[in-house]
Amino acid sequence: MRFLWRNLADDGALSTNSEISTLPVANVQTPQLAERFYAAAGVTGVYIQVDLGSSLAVDLVAVLATTLTSASTWRIRASDIDYTTGDLYDSGTVATGISASSYPTAQAVLPSTVTARYWRVFVSDTSVDQIQIGRLVMGPAYQPSRGPRLGYSIGWVDAAGRGVSRGGQIYVDPRYLRRRVTVQVRGVTEIEAIDSLLELGRVAGTRSDVYAVLQESGSHVLEYSLWGLLDDGLVVTEEEYAVYSARLAITERL
Repeated sequence: MRFLWRNLADDGALSTNSEISTLPVANVQTPQLAERFYAAAGVTGVYIQVDLGSSLAVDLVAVLATTLTSASTWRIRASDIDYTTGDLYDSGTVATGISASSYPTAQAVLPSTVTARYWRVFVSDTSVDQIQIGRLVMGPAYQPSRGPRLGYSIGWVDAAGRGVSRGGQIYVDPRYLRRRVTVQVRGVTEIEAIDSLLELGRVAGTRSDVYAVLQESGSHVLEYSLWGLLDDGLVVTEEEYAVYSARLAITERL
């Protein structure tokens, strides 16, 4: 389980090899995933390069709301020298792991923290007419020292409107579906509660996005990962002497 609430890519200097001028790579830094970066039509391999300005710690990299398919691959490189050296980290070319259009996300939890200034994320897919990416996420990701309390939940929230006519018929105004997760982190120390959980609540509040990864392995990783906003302010509770917990409810951004 991981939580990321400081997206370093948002403050980085971006460059790419292909973009449409009206839908530039800078769109991956905007809050709404629907405001996408578009590569030029027919370009099957696209990179996003990020200069973080200084060497910063990164645990997780993800591209969200993308048109990439199950046939896609990607490669992540990091260095303090340039974008292509990859001396500090090089994933090699690997499958993105995207398996369904309902979860158009590629994510990589790095084997260990990588501290670097220059990052290059290259994606390739010959099966799509145009590569699009809604968000680039990278940064430090908090991993609780203890697993979550059993009973965490994930489900779909339907924003459809419903009305009843005078004759009793129900009419539906179809809208969007989005996921919502609720999880309780328990049994952590005071230092962890203050430095990580309470800090998450301070930085994110209910106005800044959080990326949650509930499962890091298995065949349904993407179903248990989402980018969204906390429904309520995060509150840390001392359940017993020097033992702390916090409840997080996150609703997905679209």
